[in-house]
Amino acid sequence: MFDFRFQHFITVGFSSFLYVIAWVVAALLWLWNIVSAIVLGFGFASANYYSDSSFTPWPLILAIVLGWIPSVIAIILMRLGLEFSVAVVRTAQNTGALVQQGEAPRR
Repeated sequence: MFDFRFQHFITVGFSSFLYVIAWVVAALLWLWNIVSAIVLGFGFASANYYSDSSFTPWPLILAIVLGWIPSVIAIILMRLGLEFSVAVVRTAQNTGALVQQGEAPRR
């Protein structure tokens, strides 16, 4: 963290940690969708004065069937971003190694 000349890259080391965090956040997002759908199901049922039902299952069914889609999209985007970052860092490392080989004294 105190490498002010940016000689060492930390992107490769932290990418796996960030990917695990992305999975946890995606799972919590899907869980939040399901809990919100349950609350919404009670809200829709209480707003309908003509029905004796206290819960409408349709928001919950939609959240279970389709609620995983935003989580998967978020994981895919995070993976693409991390792979791009790691590729850029590895390209910079390989370029630096080639420059050092070119600067070696020739016989």
